[in-house]
Amino acid sequence: MDYRLLAACLVLLVALPWLGERLLRRWGHLQTNFRGVAIPQSFGAVVLLQTFLLFSLLARLWPMQRPQFLSWELLCVVFGLLGLADDLWGTSEYRGFRGHLRALFQNGKLTTGLLKAAGGGLFALWFSYENFAPNWPRVVLGGLVIALSANAINLLDLRPGRAIAVFLVVALPLLLQVTSPLHHPLFFLILCAASLWPYDARGRAMLGDVGSNLLGAAMGFACAETLSLGGLIGTLLLLCGFHTLTERVSLSKLIEENRILRFLDRLTGLR
Repeated sequence: MDYRLLAACLVLLVALPWLGERLLRRWGHLQTNFRGVAIPQSFGAVVLLQTFLLFSLLARLWPMQRPQFLSWELLCVVFGLLGLADDLWGTSEYRGFRGHLRALFQNGKLTTGLLKAAGGGLFALWFSYENFAPNWPRVVLGGLVIALSANAINLLDLRPGRAIAVFLVVALPLLLQVTSPLHHPLFFLILCAASLWPYDARGRAMLGDVGSNLLGAAMGFACAETLSLGGLIGTLLLLCGFHTLTERVSLSKLIEENRILRFLDRLTGLR
């Protein structure tokens, strides 16, 4: 590995999360967590900055992979910024996709949550087209999986460590399916996510929509890149089922009522 890359990785993966948590506290960007403790919000902005800087550097150091790294960088930046907008200007008044639609059609209010969902969905389809055309089944399936994965990880980000843990559990097997995994953007994104996990899992900072939206979209894109069409269809059905379930019941309540899910969930972070 290039020594410049190694030095950059050490700074971005070790120093940036430490610095990010302290700056968010100093700026007073705090939110009360499920335990009633005010902790830094939008900590996922760190992974947005990490991926932007790291992928830009890798695109320069490894010219043959420049298009791939810039493509992943664009995906992370767009979905990260959409999530950040919801973190900064969104409210908890409306929840779920149906709640945001109700706000629009009943109250005439365009929420940042709806903008995030609509903007992310349209971008996901365009991004999938740019990467998979003219394979139209993969274009459509990939776009839907990217958009729904972004929202799925967002829905999981209700307790410390849960969203990052699920991302890592899904992303690691996908990484093993690619050629040269140690040179693939997903490998570096996994390192970035893992560097934030100790802060998130211990309840020291909240990932926020900026982080969960970014990680979810990247997870969806990794699925679209590596899975067969049959695997993508299965993933899409699973995501649709998950969203239908969370529109009807509380995910945290469902986990608490199931002994196995409760045990696994406690492995991901503070409860």
